[in-house]
Amino acid sequence: MNSRHNDRYKVLFEHSADAMLVIDDGKFVDFNQATLDMLGYTSRSELFSTHPSQLSPSHQPDGQPSFDKANEMIALALEVGSHRFRWVHTRANGKDFPVEVLLTAVPFEGRTLVHVVWRDITKRTQIEQELLSHRDHLQQLVDEQTQELREARDKAEALSQTKSQFFSNMSHELRTPLNAIIGFSHSIREQVFGPIGHPKYKEYIDDIAASGEHLLSLINDILDVSAIEAEKLELYEEILNVEDVVQAVQRMANPLAEKRQVCLETFVGCDTPRLVADERRLKQILLNLLSNAIKFTAPQGLVALTVSCRSGEGHVFKVKDTGQGMTEDEIAKSMTKFGQVDRATNKDLEGTGLGLPLTQGLVLLHGGHFQIESEKGLGTTVTVSFPEQRSRVVKAS
Repeated sequence: MNSRHNDRYKVLFEHSADAMLVIDDGKFVDFNQATLDMLGYTSRSELFSTHPSQLSPSHQPDGQPSFDKANEMIALALEVGSHRFRWVHTRANGKDFPVEVLLTAVPFEGRTLVHVVWRDITKRTQIEQELLSHRDHLQQLVDEQTQELREARDKAEALSQTKSQFFSNMSHELRTPLNAIIGFSHSIREQVFGPIGHPKYKEYIDDIAASGEHLLSLINDILDVSAIEAEKLELYEEILNVEDVVQAVQRMANPLAEKRQVCLETFVGCDTPRLVADERRLKQILLNLLSNAIKFTAPQGLVALTVSCRSGEGHVFKVKDTGQGMTEDEIAKSMTKFGQVDRATNKDLEGTGLGLPLTQGLVLLHGGHFQIESEKGLGTTVTVSFPEQRSRVVKAS
């Protein structure tokens, strides 16, 4: 049985694709043909006379002398039973190549031999190096892309700051002369310093005042939209009486409603609590919605503003009109900056297309919700909701 076992082992030993060797006391006592082929030797006697370290460069990749490390690996295998590691050997032609080594301690006739298996891992190492090279290249690309993104971000932030500074300066530079033009035109129109000599001048002054006010309104909208985008617009909040705000807005919207022959109605529930908000911005929101509804409602039509605040909900403002209404595409267009819906009956109306985007931005600044519902030919309803935490119930004294 032992003889047959030894014969089978001898066959496996000799025909293994891996190099197999047996070391006894630091010297080779046997090796297979694959060992000679791997190392490029033709003489078995030449290999028998060498120490394992002599088949390697003077030092291993970690900088340790091959002789010292070979003895260290053999001693470790004898101590623990087996040990696997990587090694660099040198072929007969002087070329180094990597191998994976498995050392196994084998008891034999009262002493311990070391069974050695060498596997050439040249191709594996090349693949690993290529993968590392690809990984390093990818990492370099990622680093470069990250740097480009950082630079783009820094540039965008710088541009944003420049833009904010520009609009801050423009706010002063544009508003100041316009306010002067409007103020002087009002004084002339009211004939503060005496009568105007020719009636035509009165007509011109009215046009100057109206144009100046319209231009100032447009500039204010553009500056407000830019401030919202740059997150520079601040709210000055206070506890507001909603009914007072609605009445003030109605008074401001009445002239346009009368001019357009549109009926304007408002309703505020008697139990509506106070609202914490920026009064100027709330009036701006409501006036924008009312003005927009009135402009696009035909004569004899109706525009209604209602305010409610049910238990468990915040304030809800609804502006409903009997105008021409909009399709889904027209709603989307109206909500883009400078997007104006082309309506044949209203081509004479002026505007920049900033009203609804600006209004939505002001609502969102308050933490609110903005929604448009519309159907072509049946009118439009705009709903503005404020969160419940902005409601304040004032107890009667």
